[in-house]
Amino acid sequence: MIKEISIKNFKSIVDLKLPLGRFNLFIGANGSGKSNILEAIAFGAAASAGKLDFEYFANRGIRVVEPRFMLPAFDDMDANGIAISITDGNDKTSSFDIQYNREVKPARWEDSNVYVNEKGFRVMPCDSELNHFLIYSLEESKLRKADDSNRTFPLGLHGEGLFAYLKALAQRPDSVEIFNEIKENLKVLDWFEDLQVPKEQLSSEFNLQLKDNYLAETINMFDQRSTNEGFLYLLFYLTLIISDETPTFFAIENIDTAFNPKLCREVTKRLIALARKHGKQIIATTHNAAVLDGLDLNEEDVCLHVVRRNVDGYTKVNQVKLKHKMDMPLSEAWQKGFLGGLPDNF
Repeated sequence: MIKEISIKNFKSIVDLKLPLGRFNLFIGANGSGKSNILEAIAFGAAASAGKLDFEYFANRGIRVVEPRFMLPAFDDMDANGIAISITDGNDKTSSFDIQYNREVKPARWEDSNVYVNEKGFRVMPCDSELNHFLIYSLEESKLRKADDSNRTFPLGLHGEGLFAYLKALAQRPDSVEIFNEIKENLKVLDWFEDLQVPKEQLSSEFNLQLKDNYLAETINMFDQRSTNEGFLYLLFYLTLIISDETPTFFAIENIDTAFNPKLCREVTKRLIALARKHGKQIIATTHNAAVLDGLDLNEEDVCLHVVRRNVDGYTKVNQVKLKHKMDMPLSEAWQKGFLGGLPDNF
């Protein structure tokens, strides 16, 4: 598990040290730099894998822009490179110093630790859980698309490939427990009764069958086209965390999307428990205060981080630590301004 990440000179981040737990929730005003932090980690993952090209950036969840726009643009700065350091649970630190080479056209990133092999490929052998770090940002249109045209195995960054992967799981005898655990956790939705993958499907078909326990027994099961978006988002998150083929370290943007406030709280609790069980480390962002009520900050592996911009515009992060028992829910504390991370211009 990643213990700490240090980031220097990435977009709005000038110098930042970020302690991490098993489950990490980022809150903050729009434009405070939450996504920049996630992209900086993904940038470090690209360096760790020795792949500093635009295509690899896009496949990790990094917004692709010219190299110069990935550096801070504050008046008092003239940065030429990005530095990322990652410390794991054994206190082993890997550092990457990625320079912006203006001399070549088009300009590109070059890692001082990357060498060119005899075939001309830039390589840095570094086997780390960071290598596979992805930023998931789900889109309902992608989730509903029943095909396997995703670029990242086994699940796409925006929800692609979910039904194809579930079909593959259902057909493998060694995945019965995974499939059953996904179904069991879907029961947090009061209407959900069952999920099945039809056996009689063409190789190009990727359909699910769902059972609503409010419907009469005579009603046939319906497919994923008829279900609500909240179910699809939850199904994706459960599959992502429970599967042993997905990354062990990843980020989820706007984890509250499509969930009502009470469901936000319960889903957060379940995802934390599942992350522990299946050895996953998660960074999530949210703008919904209800998500905070699913956190127990007395647990050492649960971290709440408040992201803000200081007077110079630099992204800064404060970890919320409880010194005594609060007399109000975390959601209320945030909305009342006790935690920070809210706009202060209105």
